[in-house]
Amino acid sequence: MHFLIGVILPFHYEGKKLDEAIGEILKPWDERSEDENITVEMTEDGETWRHNPNGQWDWWQLGGRWSTVWGSSNVISIADFIVNDCQIPYAVAMAPDIWLSRETWDGSTLVKHEDHDEKVMKLLTENRDMFIAAVDIHS
Repeated sequence: MHFLIGVILPFHYEGKKLDEAIGEILKPWDERSEDENITVEMTEDGETWRHNPNGQWDWWQLGGRWSTVWGSSNVISIADFIVNDCQIPYAVAMAPDIWLSRETWDGSTLVKHEDHDEKVMKLLTENRDMFIAAVDIHS
């Protein structure tokens, strides 16, 4: 499935290109991560299977299906997001380790977080001097 997420970015992206900055922020939630903390198992066929217990996506694209969801740009100031009452995304990611999702998988079922919108708006209000990027993820 595809989901709209918001990636919170500092104003200057720390000297990186936009895609690089987003990629670094999203890396901890990559389902296919090759970090040393990832579970690696071999299938009966001898294939390697990696599992990131924090994985949320296996593909992402800036904008994608939601390239104009918050206006004519995929990246807007959080202050403008708040003032314009923009659509709250399915999830919000922020470095180094914040991932707020509308629902999570507990191993057997999806658990909805009824306070998702309030938590997202609190995070955005606390970081209103930053930017938010509309990102299409697949999970």
